[in-house]
Amino acid sequence: MAKKLKLNGTARWIIVALAVLAIAFNTGVTYNHIYHLSKQVAKLTESIEKLDGKIDAINIKLTERTNQ
Repeated sequence: MAKKLKLNGTARWIIVALAVLAIAFNTGVTYNHIYHLSKQVAKLTESIEKLDGKIDAINIKLTERTNQ
């Protein structure tokens, strides 16, 4: 069976502080990734909308040619 490590009050507070700092750091990193990812998704959406407009224009031209 594993030994239970007995820590004094100062050591416990240091471990708790390090854990809180690690959580805060990881939260910041995650937020940064989500922020940049959402910007990239917006750019991709804009590009897809432009392509969709071009495809519609091509379809209209092809329809006009076949109706002539």
